[in-house]
Amino acid sequence: MLFNSILLPISLLMAIISGVCVVRLSSSIGAAFVLPEYRYLMAGVQYADSFDVNLHKWLLVNFDCSALWVKNATYLVDAFNVDRVYLKHNYQSQDPQVPDYRHWQISLGRRFRSLKMWFVLKMYGVEGLHAHIKKQIQLADMFGKLVNQDPRFEVVTVTMGLVCFRLKGDNVWTKNLYERLMASGQIYLVTATVRSKLVIRFVVCSRLTEEVDVQFAWNEICTQADRVDSERDVTPASISNGLTGTWPKEKECELTTATAIVVKSLSQG
Repeated sequence: MLFNSILLPISLLMAIISGVCVVRLSSSIGAAFVLPEYRYLMAGVQYADSFDVNLHKWLLVNFDCSALWVKNATYLVDAFNVDRVYLKHNYQSQDPQVPDYRHWQISLGRRFRSLKMWFVLKMYGVEGLHAHIKKQIQLADMFGKLVNQDPRFEVVTVTMGLVCFRLKGDNVWTKNLYERLMASGQIYLVTATVRSKLVIRFVVCSRLTEEVDVQFAWNEICTQADRVDSERDVTPASISNGLTGTWPKEKECELTTATAIVVKSLSQG
């Protein structure tokens, strides 16, 4: 996975800078750390001053809800402390081990987000959350295998529930495919750039996603890829023979302002 190649340098960097500046980590996939087999990705977290995980992105909590861990809560209390007379009560504790969380954030106007997390934990439990994350990763693996079986495509990265893939050849073909997918309105995807390659991101994140949904998405991708192939006049067989993205000499490709691919015969001028 992509993380493997950058994990050690990040850990070393955090060890170096932790004594010089404040280190804050924020993870949109941190929910996967409920699985012991993925906690190796947390290497170096001990050097962080704070660690934030977006629970609403993968841990079945509706938007918005994040869990924040801090190494030293003094900084938060010094910044947000509100100790007015009308807020004092007989149950206040001076023990730092019994924090008053209203001093950890902007006071008196925040929603009770932790209640949503409590309901999720109560309904699913640890085993239920483990099963949820594992299923999402398995569905992403299924999609990655479908992509690898088609010689027109390449898988660029796979990270847990995320698969980044593209059409082989110039970026213009992946862009064409993406625009066709968005125009069809059957599935929703986004693009990114990895090492100068334009990729399409396929993410499994809904608790309702099943294998049939992954297959539906792949069928739609293949349908639109067939239409791209008809424009660039390259067959899957020629791609597998090493002619990836190569145009016949008698043709040229023009990219119009509407980003549509137009094939024009040179013999016609």
